[in-house]
Amino acid sequence: MRDRHLTLVYEATGAPGGARLALVVPRRCGNAVKRNRIRRILKEEARLAPNVRAMPFDMALCWKGPITEEAARHAHREAASLLRKFADGSQCSPKPPSQPSGSTS
Repeated sequence: MRDRHLTLVYEATGAPGGARLALVVPRRCGNAVKRNRIRRILKEEARLAPNVRAMPFDMALCWKGPITEEAARHAHREAASLLRKFADGSQCSPKPPSQPSGSTS
């Protein structure tokens, strides 16, 4: 799932215990202060997102592009919108967990 500055990558874990979240903000996007600001915003939106924490998914929120003041101001809205779409299931269909190569079922 994609938005202007964010991409959400996910995979079903098949295990109970709720969602795990990884935040990816590449070094080329800005200095440490800017990257940490975006991480704090994304983490807060994931914490506040309805129903996301209880879902059995591993997720990665990936920031793309430079971190400008305008982008930082809109990060809350973009993250909330993307996570809401994910929680509603309007743009995703759960995939079964991937099997390691060489394993038999």
